[in-house]
Amino acid sequence: MTTPNPFTHHINKGYKTHYFSKEVANQLIDSETFLNRKTAFQIAYDTGARAGEIITISGEHFDFDKEQMVLWDSKKKSWKIVPLSPQTIVAIKMYMKSTNIRAKLFKVTTKTLNNWLNGACTREGIIADLGTRIRWHSFRGTFIRCHMNLGDRWLMQVTGDSYQTILNYYSELTEDDLRKAKHKISV
Repeated sequence: MTTPNPFTHHINKGYKTHYFSKEVANQLIDSETFLNRKTAFQIAYDTGARAGEIITISGEHFDFDKEQMVLWDSKKKSWKIVPLSPQTIVAIKMYMKSTNIRAKLFKVTTKTLNNWLNGACTREGIIADLGTRIRWHSFRGTFIRCHMNLGDRWLMQVTGDSYQTILNYYSELTEDDLRKAKHKISV
């Protein structure tokens, strides 16, 4: 029996998920010209929402005064409270105002969300690390990795994931992490 390598990406259905750096995630959001896509990307990056959670969001899920939203956890089949950044609140309000949508914000499938993301990555010249694949879950992994400093309990509350899931799937080193470490060692 072989020991799993702790330095790999989230493995799902035989492939590994590519994670973005903060800079690349922001590049994807900033470069998107379609407001619905830009807003979906912003929410995913800011909340770590799964594709199945994004497509269930409606206007009534937001409490802008408290800077949060309730999100249906599609895996746990329960509601969770997720904080929103001021930047995401602005994006959501702008999208809702321009579209006058109050019901379901994104009337698309999870496959469509993945197509939006892959199209944006193609346009921006963003390619996955060797042996990985860009998919909607890339935003979730990026969110978790960018917020590890806020603590395990916070991440478990916001994502709905267990400590073991966070540890097993999201705390590994990426090729970018290894390149940065190599650069620091050689300096």
